Parts: sequence; structure tokens; C-alpha cells
Amino acid sequence: QQQEATPHPPENTTVDPSHVFRPEWSFLTKEEVVDKVKGTIYGQAIGDAIGLATEFMSKKQAAQVYHNGPSGYDDILQDGHRSRWAKGNWTDDTDQMLLILKSIVESSGCVDKL
Repeated sequence: QQQEATPHPPENTTVDPSHVFRPEWSFLTKEEVVDKVKGTIYGQAIGDAIGLATEFMSKKQAAQVYHNGPSGYDDILQDGHRSRWAKGNWTDDTDQMLLILKSIVESSGCVDKL
């Protein structure tokens, strides 16, 4: 019978700052977890950069500008809002995500409960 993974360290567990991944916390290998985290980070940044194309547009406005949707960074309308970024750059949304990740890394993966 397969054991259930523990999603986080048990109460009163000290997390070794040099090793925040423990095999008993996941059915994935450390390498698989790292790959998924990297994919999440890159996917978020790429999605943010392409999502800038329609940020603050209504569905109708987006359809008027991008008849079949933006197919790449070069398609992004350079209006007053979007021209503040170079094509392909991410926005403050990704900056904030990176700061949160930096904070988690610097705290060795320990975060305060809300």
C-alpha cells in the first residue's frame, strides 16, 4: 500500500537550511521537484510577458486589436501602457513573484502561517 505524502514538515520539525527537500514529503524525486519549480517560474514569467498584450483590455478590445490573439511578442500593441516595457519583458507581477521566492529561499523554506 502506498503511503500518503506529507505536504509540509510536521510540527516542531527543524528544517536544515541546506536541504529543504526531504524525500518523505513527496513521491517525486528532488530532481523532478526542481524541474517542476523551474517550469512554474519560467511559465509564469513567459505568461506574464505575453499576457501584457491584453492587460487591462476588455474582451472586445482585445478581439479588435488581436483578431486571433497575440501569437508572439512582436504582435504586442505598443500603446501608452504596453510601451513602458520592451517586447518580451515581464511585468511587476513576475518581479513580485521573484521577490516572494527570494524571501522563501532566504528563510530556508520556512514561512509564517497566516
